[in-house]
Amino acid sequence: MIRLSNLYQGEYKITSPFGPRNLDGDKRPHKGIDTVGIGNKNLVAICDGTVVSSQIITDKSNPTWEWGNYIKINDGYGYFPHYCHLSKRLVTKGMKVSKGQIIGIEGQTGYSFGSHCHFEVRNSDGVSIDPVEYFKILEEREVENIVQEIKRYKNIKDMPEWMQAYIKKWVDKGFIKGNSDGTLDFSEDMIRVLVITDRMIENKK
Repeated sequence: MIRLSNLYQGEYKITSPFGPRNLDGDKRPHKGIDTVGIGNKNLVAICDGTVVSSQIITDKSNPTWEWGNYIKINDGYGYFPHYCHLSKRLVTKGMKVSKGQIIGIEGQTGYSFGSHCHFEVRNSDGVSIDPVEYFKILEEREVENIVQEIKRYKNIKDMPEWMQAYIKKWVDKGFIKGNSDGTLDFSEDMIRVLVITDRMIENKK
């Protein structure tokens, strides 16, 4: 399950999904998703990365003019999230951005029929993929990062405070065996299942 808070500071709705569509006679397939912020229009970086483009192209002989103000990020894993039609860009080319950092404001620049963000993700071959699938990739990546961090420790006493609280919750529920000396008995697969379960519970709140 993906939380609808990955692109904005607050909640948002998808007004046009990825794939086939007819937009006032324009039958080109939609290469991203269109989103509208509910109340808050601040867009945030969906991942850590580097800004590779932050610009507006007004030359209509260049198809990119349709994006208006847009930001393109390199996530370092072969994917490039694009935020388009922005009213304002808050980052510049070459900047490092962190997940959750405000990078722009939703708008109506370029080829747009109303205030929204066209969010598109391209792979290293320049092929657009369904952003919802990219959300899943990011979720899996974050889960794996947590799993790898936890598996570094075999004694709860050596763990950072946030991790101690996280693991203690599963020890108290009996899913992980905690010994009196602070050592823990768990497999990597068990930790992966518990992390995924925990995130699913959080997503439902």
